[in-house]
Amino acid sequence: MTANNLVAGITSAAIPEIVPAGGIVSIDTFKQNGTAITNTNGNITLAANQTYSVVYKANVGSQGVSMGVSTGLFLNGSIIPGTNSAGTVGSNVNDSFALSGNTIITTDSTADILTLRNTSGATELFGASSISVIKLA
Repeated sequence: MTANNLVAGITSAAIPEIVPAGGIVSIDTFKQNGTAITNTNGNITLAANQTYSVVYKANVGSQGVSMGVSTGLFLNGSIIPGTNSAGTVGSNVNDSFALSGNTIITTDSTADILTLRNTSGATELFGASSISVIKLA
């Protein structure tokens, strides 16, 4: 495994995180190696002049009605094209929908902030969700 990597996610899938429309999914660090990648409440700092592989998975739960759900990765507040994932979660309160995405990011001369956000137009319930970031170069 590479010297700089981070795996983070929602600690308890049994207690979903309520994330408003456009909100950042607050994740906890499960494992971190090195100093090129750090996480503070879902704001993942990527060191300057590096290349990273990013993969995420987000489970979004039902609120008792069938509704569209979506997520995406953002860099410095702007969505990264191609990372948005969308679907429809059913109306049964036990229903959930798995969303996922991945990308390669190359940072410039300053550190960048990576976030996973709720891109739907409504408040969503996020359960077992995770993000993995690996420094490639």
